Amino acid sequence: MRQLLIGIFIITLSLNIFATGLAGDIIFINGEQWILLGKPIERDSVLYHNFIGILPEYRSKSTANWDGYTCYWSIKNDRLYLDSVLVELYDQETKSFFERCISSADMHRVFKKYYDKDEILATWVKGTIRVARGEILLYVHSAYERNYEQEQMITLKQGQIIERQSFHNRLVIDGFSLNDLWYQGQEEVKKKLPLKLDDYPELNDENSLKFFISPIQVDSLGNLVDCKVQASIRCQGERQEIKELSDQMKNLLKNIHPWKTYLINGQYISRDNVGRIYPYRTRVDINNDN
Repeated sequence: MRQLLIGIFIITLSLNIFATGLAGDIIFINGEQWILLGKPIERDSVLYHNFIGILPEYRSKSTANWDGYTCYWSIKNDRLYLDSVLVELYDQETKSFFERCISSADMHRVFKKYYDKDEILATWVKGTIRVARGEILLYVHSAYERNYEQEQMITLKQGQIIERQSFHNRLVIDGFSLNDLWYQGQEEVKKKLPLKLDDYPELNDENSLKFFISPIQVDSLGNLVDCKVQASIRCQGERQEIKELSDQMKNLLKNIHPWKTYLINGQYISRDNVGRIYPYRTRVDINNDN
């Protein structure tokens, strides 16, 4: 009787350098408040450097807000404006935190070339910004890798909107997810993914079998369309791929139906397709009689 340790990893399509979720800015569109998933000031490195220089030195910071500021934006006449900046400070006398608002007028020294009358027109911003509101449907503990019920993709050129797309995101099928399976424990993983390992003598007590799975593509019916699977073991300090087990795992995954499927910004995706920033491992004991 031997026990084999199996690791299943999900690798996301793009790994962000931030290993925590980040708080976005705030934007008002037609009088309604949205979350701006990003920091548009950072798109111009010189402007960003000068901007950080005028903020109070001892403002509160956190892993969700590395630089300790939140910008408030608005869209007016299809133009993006920076209205104000909010920072949090600490009062030594009262031993409490309080907020300080820095208005556009107070930022004139940094943004003087961007003023449109009395307002800061964000002409340095080009490309697409993503704004969102409602409940979070999918969350990854990394930067802005999360999706909400409502999102807009707003494309700008010199602060002027040239394209806008609106999306109503939702769960389409509440089916199978590797993430969910992981939380159910070893035995459930073994039942759902019954690997045939008898023909692989190299899988001994000292070696762990690991599967790297990415990305998981699904259709509107919850069928797994395709995924990349790599099975490997560590042998003599090096990791070696076992293609037959890679194919076996891929077939097992394709036979599962339906997968948990979301409609996110016009595309059908699996929850696992926007998985974790850190690969995770599921431990499974496989008992083989020798």
